[in-house]
Amino acid sequence: MPKWLQQFIVASLLGLSAFPVAAEDLQCKYEQRFKDGGSKGADVKLTIVNGKIEKLVVYSFVASGKEGGGYVCGIDTSENDLKLEWSTTNKKTILEVAYDDSSLAKSVIEIEPIGNTYKINLERASHEACGFGAEWPLYVVIEKGNQKCRVTYKRY
Repeated sequence: MPKWLQQFIVASLLGLSAFPVAAEDLQCKYEQRFKDGGSKGADVKLTIVNGKIEKLVVYSFVASGKEGGGYVCGIDTSENDLKLEWSTTNKKTILEVAYDDSSLAKSVIEIEPIGNTYKINLERASHEACGFGAEWPLYVVIEKGNQKCRVTYKRY
């Protein structure tokens, strides 16, 4: 019997997939518009491979509605100038993001699966990843099959 067939049979008996599972990309957007023409929002993409979070892209924006009045916070884990440390604890994925410039504060982002949603906690995301006037929301919830994020902001 060929070796590949033996490995396939053993993997099948153990309940393991002999073939890799394709990546699942979850994406959502959120925008809240104001009477004065301004807006704020978020744009998120989460890549999951074999049940493990492999990539996160999250942007938050604030726009005044006037020319030149837009500000953005952003983290894209595919960027080369970031030092990433992924870990998992109590079903949560913890992402620590450090920058090439060690004087910049690092971000710590928690991603928690809850049913068919993922709650992304941005409370400890660094403002070093933001332009002047921009801020991170507290949480973004992304749901499988839903293109609209649920977003919670700080109340002032």
